[in-house]
Amino acid sequence: MSNIVITVYNGTKKTSDEIITESIRMFAADRAISLPDNIKIVRQEFKKPYTENVPLFFSLSHSGDYTVCAVSSCCIGIDLQKVKNNNRDRSEYIASNYFSLDEYLHLKENDFEDFFDIWTAKESVVKYTGEGITEEFNGFSVLNNTDFVIKEIPFIDGYKLVICTDEEFEAEIVYK
Repeated sequence: MSNIVITVYNGTKKTSDEIITESIRMFAADRAISLPDNIKIVRQEFKKPYTENVPLFFSLSHSGDYTVCAVSSCCIGIDLQKVKNNNRDRSEYIASNYFSLDEYLHLKENDFEDFFDIWTAKESVVKYTGEGITEEFNGFSVLNNTDFVIKEIPFIDGYKLVICTDEEFEAEIVYK
């Protein structure tokens, strides 16, 4: 079972790279993992950041006033969404164009009440895979998923926080 540490920043002025570096250093320090002086952060084709010289994984997300960075020894994807009032027409438009058929039908049956649950889970998956939101976003479903471990993490009221990884995990939240 993996251990994932989620560092939460509220209204920070730090850059993404500063948040990533600080979060990796905190994770490593708690586990006596040796790190180089300079953590080199680069970006893949779809702009997913990763480190070339550190054997750890991380994922970054921001919404509203919060930025979160998850760090682990296994590949991860995290998504944070500030839940807005359910605009049914907008939710239906997005779901009909970007969600799989079973996700869309599920939402339609439930008057789109689970929209942010599904959206946040889907974003965590594409952050895990590094693909980002592409035309293939509707080509997979997070409902009855068996390919990944997808869990909602209890967070601040009015927000959804979801992690995707390939193995069971425990999550710890650290507020900065």
